Amino acid sequence: NNIDDTDENQTKITVYDFFSINEIKISEIIEEIPYYSNYYDTLTDYDFIDIGKIGEKIIENVDLDSKNKDKKYVVFNYNDEKRIGFSDFLFKLPNNTNNKQIVFNILNTYTFLLNSLIKLNDNGVCFFELSTENIGFSSYSRPFLKSFKNSLIVSDLNASYIQNIIKNIDTYTHKPLEVHVLFYLIVNKELNHSQLLI
Repeated sequence: NNIDDTDENQTKITVYDFFSINEIKISEIIEEIPYYSNYYDTLTDYDFIDIGKIGEKIIENVDLDSKNKDKKYVVFNYNDEKRIGFSDFLFKLPNNTNNKQIVFNILNTYTFLLNSLIKLNDNGVCFFELSTENIGFSSYSRPFLKSFKNSLIVSDLNASYIQNIIKNIDTYTHKPLEVHVLFYLIVNKELNHSQLLI
């Protein structure tokens, strides 16, 4: 009964670094996919911000480092359509929904998401963090993928790119065995850049 209709803020302030640049690049690739807004929640636009012009309350809430003048920050704006999170989706189904309709809904969801992943792969992007946190639903129950900062641009792949992505991902439950092995070797410093390229 207490489910919030909106999944999260549609505006985000973040550090301008490898991951924000990666998300910007991937959003630009996704924008070339026909009807991309039906499948993905990507940036609608972004802009650099001057920390000196931001109020102290925002700096505290967003956890910005106002003392470090070398860091650049960027504001990301996303689609403003109402969204719901993956875990809330089943609770949004009408009360009179029977088990058959629920299973049918879930199968349709996975079919739609699979098509979304295939479209990304066809355009040179590997969605590298498939989890319930990165799947949402539109107000009319269509699933979409979101959060592309840890995804891979196939044409940019090299040793440091892969290391940056793997170190930043918190959960590996949905990753192939090779990713777990790479993560173990990198974290335990048993693998360097030249070995990774082999």
